[in-house]
Amino acid sequence: MPGPSEAERLTQATLAQRLADAGFVLPGSLITRRMRCGKPNCHCHGEPPELHGPYFQWTRSAERKTLTCLLTEELVERYRPW
Repeated sequence: MPGPSEAERLTQATLAQRLADAGFVLPGSLITRRMRCGKPNCHCHGEPPELHGPYFQWTRSAERKTLTCLLTEELVERYRPW
């Protein structure tokens, strides 16, 4: 099977340069959540509820699946501009 043509290599190099010029890109959504735990006597089940958190979730799609990852505050500060 032949490799990419010269035109295809040039297009790839141009696109790679454009992505590099754009800087770091983080696909998906970054959200902040507060949640209840499973302990029935915890303050998060009271009135009014005092939920646990904040927790930072990064959600993205990969290969037709939704992937969710909890991020540390350090990573959130690093990723937030993107």
